[in-house]
Amino acid sequence: MIIVTCHKCGKKIHKADKCPYCGDSTKFGTVNVMTDVHENAYMEYSQLATILDSGDFAKLIEKSRVVLRWMPTCSEVFWMRLLAKNGCKTDAELIQKGINCDDSGDFYNAYRYGTSVEKATYDNVKNLIGNVRTILESAIITHEYEEKAATSIMRCKSEFPLELQVKRKELFELWTQLEKTEQEM
Repeated sequence: MIIVTCHKCGKKIHKADKCPYCGDSTKFGTVNVMTDVHENAYMEYSQLATILDSGDFAKLIEKSRVVLRWMPTCSEVFWMRLLAKNGCKTDAELIQKGINCDDSGDFYNAYRYGTSVEKATYDNVKNLIGNVRTILESAIITHEYEEKAATSIMRCKSEFPLELQVKRKELFELWTQLEKTEQEM
């Protein structure tokens, strides 16, 4: 996967139609990161990007196993496996799904074996997912509170003690009448 730099926000991203950070789709500068491809895995490695773009995730996982036998420290392959295992073609889809990267062995290996440029890209994606998750959780809490406030639950909460007091008074009057009737008998 080719890493590019967005000229508008300066973030390093995998090549995409638009930047997932600022939405710019006009200028991307290519960052030169060359991968040494082992001759025994060249054919499979060259097919991985095409397979990912086509969405055949099971085939990508199968081919990546062959590549990893010959290139066990290729972070790019581990990143593609992360995308494929989560049913994503791009980083933007991974961000939209809110996948927790901390629980993934493929993310760990991609980060572990990545160059400084790749690590920066992976960190950016991971941080963006965390930021989006935090914003969504706070929005859900706010929305839930607003929806509860719009119902009669809050009104009922204030009316309930008064209603309870009236019912207690009625019950006490009935109990007093019962006791009086019992005394007369």
